[in-house]
Amino acid sequence: MSRATQQPEQQPEQQPSVGTRIGRAPTPGERRRMRLRVVAWCLAALTVLIVQACSTTPPEVPIMVEGCSIVPGAPIASGQQPTTTATEGGHVPGELLISYHVPPRGIPARAQLGLDVARSAGAEIRRQGHGAEHDLAVVPERDIARAMERLGRDPRVAHVSRNYVAVRLATPSDAHYLAQWYLRDFGAEEAWALEDADGSGDPVIVAIVDDGLNVDHVDIRAKVLPGRDVYCGDDDVRTSSDHGTHVAGIAAAGSSADGRVVGVAKGRRALVLAVKVFPDDTSMAGSLDAVIRGMRWAAQLPIDGTTPGPYRADVINLSVGFGSALSTSATGLLQETVDEIAALGIVMVAAAGNTGSSSGVTYPARLDRVIAVGSVDWDFTRSSFSTYGDGLDLMAPGGAAPLLATSDAVCRFGSIHTMAGAGASGPGAVECLTGTSMASPFVAGTAALLIAAEPELRGDPQAIFDRLAATARPAGSASEYGHGIVCPDAVLGTGTTCER
Repeated sequence: MSRATQQPEQQPEQQPSVGTRIGRAPTPGERRRMRLRVVAWCLAALTVLIVQACSTTPPEVPIMVEGCSIVPGAPIASGQQPTTTATEGGHVPGELLISYHVPPRGIPARAQLGLDVARSAGAEIRRQGHGAEHDLAVVPERDIARAMERLGRDPRVAHVSRNYVAVRLATPSDAHYLAQWYLRDFGAEEAWALEDADGSGDPVIVAIVDDGLNVDHVDIRAKVLPGRDVYCGDDDVRTSSDHGTHVAGIAAAGSSADGRVVGVAKGRRALVLAVKVFPDDTSMAGSLDAVIRGMRWAAQLPIDGTTPGPYRADVINLSVGFGSALSTSATGLLQETVDEIAALGIVMVAAAGNTGSSSGVTYPARLDRVIAVGSVDWDFTRSSFSTYGDGLDLMAPGGAAPLLATSDAVCRFGSIHTMAGAGASGPGAVECLTGTSMASPFVAGTAALLIAAEPELRGDPQAIFDRLAATARPAGSASEYGHGIVCPDAVLGTGTTCER
């Protein structure tokens, strides 16, 4: 609703001043005083108009982003928003991401640079970046190849990339849920005997850069920090999707009297920072632009010219992917972001991908300084869907336990089960999913446990990776298993490796 225009107060009717004669011509001194009063009234009126025009509170005009609710948190009815036709490895039509070699200091100069560069290629700026942040530009799809060619020759431009589609890296299996075999059989219980992030000490923040969070779930609500929806541009991270909530639950679901499940870092000091990078419409995909900005927000770096977020993550989990066929410029943009975040001492963990091929892990997991995690089943063998090859670092449980499924009444496929999204029934609902999306937060939660146990490692992502790799359980070739399978008990030095 627009704020009503404030009218100036009515002035009382002016009476002739004492000592002024009525009905005679004014003297020169009186004429001068009258002119001054007229000027003063004009200045006052002009001041009112300027104040009204430059009010610091702009009209509240709702801006609709495709796939986002106008009212934060409101569900999107079926068919209200078009479903994206892009597939993994595809891109958002007509959108380009542009970064610069040496962005000028100051907002006006930085803004002018973006406008000049875009105009030279026949593009327009849709969203202005600030400092090292990229710009989002638009150009008719029919002209995009020519615009990219022009921008690629511009000496001011560091990278120009299509805005690639981001996808969730989980595979739904069944609506039931299973006992959490992946905690019991992979050493979490032994690790908790030393550290469960529930005692005294500083909080450890795990950022879940994903498609939102069921903030009211009984197993997470006491551990949720205020997050950000960078895709829709608001602070409402709620979602009816299961994916982000499921991922958060594996990493850090808490233990409570009315709870359903626990996460690897189950204690009260392990807090969850949800960063939503997908539309509210769960049938739609995310984008490279949103993922980069979500990573920046989680690292307390500025985005969209706004004040940085109030919290900086210790660990960032990315259970999202783009496929391995990103352009050189797109990977360059991602790597620049990762390097900036790593320099702040933040651990980054990402899902390897679910293609089941040996073609190398997906991005962003494939980047330097990001821990790429593949999935194993209950028997410590690579899940059939888990992508392997170049870039694979570690493995963790993300698959199924079929031998347990016959004796477990709740998830007949024996897959990973933890919290479900707000679209499920009740605040305690659980869901079964499999995928490298589930393996990645197991490692993120283990890293959080390690920071809680050894706070001197906070801010040293290389040392944390070295510990994870050195204590991993050997399982096979480096191509299929990287350094091996992460076992929280071995990471914390219990003397066992996945309880063996």
